[in-house]
Amino acid sequence: MTSPTDLRTTRTNLGGRKAKSLIFALLVVGLVMFLPSVSFGQGSTLERDAYTSSTSPGTNTGSATILRVSGSGSGIVANGYIRHHLTTSLPPGTTGANVAKATIKFYVSKVTSPGTIDVYLVSGAWAENTITHNAQ
Repeated sequence: MTSPTDLRTTRTNLGGRKAKSLIFALLVVGLVMFLPSVSFGQGSTLERDAYTSSTSPGTNTGSATILRVSGSGSGIVANGYIRHHLTTSLPPGTTGANVAKATIKFYVSKVTSPGTIDVYLVSGAWAENTITHNAQ
């Protein structure tokens, strides 16, 4: 025969399991509703890079292993060009209008004079193996 204490313990354990199941179900439903609004960082592949320099206006640097830039205070104009391929890392149908933020990191090996770097969108076509300061 079951004592009243044993019966209360059984009811409490059943109530605890129901509460845990309910909490788990609510978490699953919440995640399913929340996940479509979450975005994750996407990687990209460097497709091409080159730099141009006013000291070598006809020279192409597309095969160089560095990307040199300089500010207007140095008297030399050196512009870096980079292009990343994003198509394979973004969902199909994604356009520039769907991108809210893009972040790129540059690792600097040498700074001869402090200053800032300006970044601009290059809307025209350019080729890594033909771009020069004279033909930008």
